[in-house]
Amino acid sequence: MHASKQSRIACRRPGADFDVAKARESLRTIEFKRRKLNSAIQKANFGHSMAFEGDSVNLNEALELRKALNERIGELHTQVTSAAYERVIYKEGRDIVQENEVSYADSVAQLEAARISFRTLNREIRKAAYAVVVDFNEE
Repeated sequence: MHASKQSRIACRRPGADFDVAKARESLRTIEFKRRKLNSAIQKANFGHSMAFEGDSVNLNEALELRKALNERIGELHTQVTSAAYERVIYKEGRDIVQENEVSYADSVAQLEAARISFRTLNREIRKAAYAVVVDFNEE
């Protein structure tokens, strides 16, 4: 082999105090514990209920609602930006104005309502984070 090729190939081997088999076993143990912990968290999330906008939702549903509300806020922000301006097309010496489908004031009101819902839900989720106990004992 040429010297230049050999210098590009990195050779590695375990150190004297490193046991690959033990490391893999430790990794498998950690992965198993992670799955058990995740399962215990899911059980706790499904078992804890909270009130939101007059409904009772479990913590898992609340987390999904928060994600959906966050996406909705992004969509409404885009709608507010679009509703702020009319589209004007200059054609043959005259302006053609295309009015928005949704009014600016309605868009702003919808965005503010979604933001308030998000903040309210987020507060409830944070409270639950201190109230919910996950039944998990490391073995």
